[in-house]
Amino acid sequence: MGWLDATEGFDLDDDGAVDNLLGLLSSIANPHYERTVRNGDRIEILDIDLGSWPAEMNDDEVALEAAFFRAVDADEPPDPTNNYDGAGRFLAVQEQFDVNCRPTSKFDEARVRGRRVEMKTDRLPFVVGWRGTAEFRRLQFEGEFDDTRTRLQAKVGAAWTSCSLSTLPSPMNQEVSSLDGLVGLEILPDIDMDGDGLETMVMENQRVIACIDGDGSRIDGKNCACDPRIADGYSIAYFMELVPAQVLGIADWR
Repeated sequence: MGWLDATEGFDLDDDGAVDNLLGLLSSIANPHYERTVRNGDRIEILDIDLGSWPAEMNDDEVALEAAFFRAVDADEPPDPTNNYDGAGRFLAVQEQFDVNCRPTSKFDEARVRGRRVEMKTDRLPFVVGWRGTAEFRRLQFEGEFDDTRTRLQAKVGAAWTSCSLSTLPSPMNQEVSSLDGLVGLEILPDIDMDGDGLETMVMENQRVIACIDGDGSRIDGKNCACDPRIADGYSIAYFMELVPAQVLGIADWR
C-alpha cells in the first residue's frame, strides 16, 4: 500500500484531468507506509459481501455491499508476519462503527462485473488510530481480482478534507498538524468542494492561524479549517493489494 505518483489517480472534479496533489509527496510518504504495513501498525480491511456474486465469473454487473475500516491483529501476541498470507486474523476497531454496530465507512455504491470492482462514496471517515479520524470526500475505488478471486489489485482516490488534516499530527513533525505541514510547504487545497473557489490558509510560526474562504471571507483561529465554510480538500490516490482475511470481532482501539 502507498501513495500513487501525482500523474496517477482519479478525476475528482470532472475537469478531465487526474487529481492527485498529494502524490507530489509520494516519495516521502511511501517508505513510512511500507514500514507501518510491514510491522502491523497499519491494517486496513475491505469488507465485501459476495453473497450475490455469481459462482462462475461472468460479465453480468452485480451490486454489492462494502465497507472499509481499520483493524488490529487478533494474534496474541501480535504477529505481523502472517498478516498478508491470506490467513490473517484481525479485530475491527470499534471506533469505525456506530451505536448500532453498523460501519460508518460504508460505500454508497459498489458493483462487480467479471473480475472488476468499482465503488464510490461521497464521504468516508477512516480511523487512523489514537490520532483521530481522516475524512475523505468523493472517494472512488477501482480494482481487479485475480482468477481465483483471492487477491485484489486496486487504487483509491479521494479528497482529504482540510478539517481532518488539521486534527492529525504531521508524520514529519508531531508538534504540528498535517495541515500545518502541507501549508508550510505551500501546498494548498486543490478540490473545491463547495463551489465558491479554492480556499487558502494563513501561517504564523509554522501553524495555520486563519483560513480564507473561496468568497474571500477570513476565518481566524487555529481551528478555522473545521469551520463549516471551509470545505475544500486535498486530492490523493493510493495503490493497494488486498488478500483474504478473517475478522473475528471488534476491539477498542484505545
